[in-house]
Amino acid sequence: MVKNVDELIDASRNWNEELLRENLRVYVSKILSIPLSQHGMEDFVSWRFNKNYIFSVCSAYHIEWESQFGKIFQRLDGQGRAEINPVWGVMWKSKLTAKIKIFSWKCLHGILPCLGALANRHIVTNASCPLYSKDRKDIKHTLFRCECAREIWRKMGLWSIIEEACATDRPGSAVLEYLIMGNFITSEDREDGDLKEVIITMSRYIWWIRRQKVHGEVV
Repeated sequence: MVKNVDELIDASRNWNEELLRENLRVYVSKILSIPLSQHGMEDFVSWRFNKNYIFSVCSAYHIEWESQFGKIFQRLDGQGRAEINPVWGVMWKSKLTAKIKIFSWKCLHGILPCLGALANRHIVTNASCPLYSKDRKDIKHTLFRCECAREIWRKMGLWSIIEEACATDRPGSAVLEYLIMGNFITSEDREDGDLKEVIITMSRYIWWIRRQKVHGEVV
């Protein structure tokens, strides 16, 4: 039984097709298509995610970040090709302050430090909402479903839009993306772009209010 790849290479540095078929049986044609070096170099450890092929913690962190969040930047165009998600163009071209844009960036990536997210990372043990303890405090609950948030959306005349966005079983980050990219009609006299900026700003305001209340501050 062959244990090492070099055993499948003959003296002339070509694949030993007979041994390949005896030991692998499948993928033989794909293996035979792999070119072999004719220089007889010794094996060495290589990290393909850096241009110098040397491992670094920075590059490993980048790969892990791409694995968890990179897909949010892109979406399929229906023909199997990936393109930049247009939500980012809307976000960065808006008239919002940098602080609110960064807040939205965290929400869209699902990394806003709610108790639910912190509990998933084993940083806290209780993920219940500190204001309404029966519910789990995730982004969707914090910004849209909590009674504290609902009251604010109602006073802004936007609850019908928020309720529509939350009707489908989607996470909080997807709810915010839906609100940013959707076309809504309200009784308020607002431009569509202004309405989206209002929704994003109010989301940041709700987050600020909750933090104040949790820390015992008077709002």
